[in-house]
Amino acid sequence: MVKRREFWAVTLVCSLVTSLVVSVPVSVAPRAGVTKPRLRLNDRGEFKISLFADLHFGEEPSLDWGPAQDISTLNCLRTLLSLEEPDFVVLLGDQVTGEFIPNATKYIDMLVQPLVEKNTKFSSTFGNHADSGPNFARKDLLLAELQYDLSYSQLGPTTIHGVSNYWLPVYRHNASESGDDKPAFIMWFLDSNGNASTNSLDDKYIYSDQVSWFRHEHATITSKFSTCGTCDGKNIPYLVFTHVPTSEFQIVQNDVKSFIPPRCLGLKDEPYLSTQIKDEGFWPTVHEMKNVVSIYSGHDHGMDLKYSCCPTKDPNSTRSIQLCFARHTGYGGYGEWDRGTRVIVMSETDLWRRMTYVRMENGSIIHPIPPMFDKIVH
Repeated sequence: MVKRREFWAVTLVCSLVTSLVVSVPVSVAPRAGVTKPRLRLNDRGEFKISLFADLHFGEEPSLDWGPAQDISTLNCLRTLLSLEEPDFVVLLGDQVTGEFIPNATKYIDMLVQPLVEKNTKFSSTFGNHADSGPNFARKDLLLAELQYDLSYSQLGPTTIHGVSNYWLPVYRHNASESGDDKPAFIMWFLDSNGNASTNSLDDKYIYSDQVSWFRHEHATITSKFSTCGTCDGKNIPYLVFTHVPTSEFQIVQNDVKSFIPPRCLGLKDEPYLSTQIKDEGFWPTVHEMKNVVSIYSGHDHGMDLKYSCCPTKDPNSTRSIQLCFARHTGYGGYGEWDRGTRVIVMSETDLWRRMTYVRMENGSIIHPIPPMFDKIVH
């Protein structure tokens, strides 16, 4: 177990090297329930999202290499934020490697600092390393994050599995601040659960109670905005973020015929993925809704592949969605692949299409897929 004085020694070193001390005031109590300004497309009619996946802060804080890789991660985040200047950042799970530290919440202040410096709004979902510490749970990590005004994360319903189950509407640039405007699109965050400290493979998936909640919320949204377009809710695109990829990622990866650029493009360096082991109704729900245009996951560090997938086994179906891996962003965790971030650009010109690409830490852009190749058939 890491002693308290050892932890603060690490924090002091990191502060001196990279100026990590948060210089903006934060609330003393978590800010759950605080009304925040609406997320909206920028004055160019776009909304740029940057995915920071698998940061894995806090590995071996008592050894030199642990704090050193945290510093490298922070420098990477600062570089990527300066290169992209996104409107929003999604922390896509495994922000910390909790099994090595007694109180991982202290690392939230550290990893959020680059976002605070750039005044960048963000939110998060959790993966299998968020319940791993002896003295904290994933809820503690979320409550620590909610202290920041820039955080749009929400503490999800306490009656279902996971804590990071919520949705965020994004409005057009000229939408009112408090009216009943229809969202331009909605970002959904689904906790993929799991506990790395138990070495169990049986608990990393989206549970049936989460699926029921997803369906209920969708029905509520559809009912509310049914007068804005088609009554089945097809007029509001959904982007879904969940840390551990669903089994469909592996199914599509096994189909060599699926890999035809430019619809399928990216790093494919892990032939056997660590996917969710169960489907308690999520995938059939995705097919039924017809709103979901893309699903984004991390977890498998050697992947940043993006490909199309039909959410039904019906060979005559023309329905397709995009399955997209992020890019391993942190210097923690396994693998020596170059770090980067998947970027998604939504445009009011056609919200059913997206520009997506990977921005590398060295400044290069790889695997660009323009909107003309990213149209979703729904």
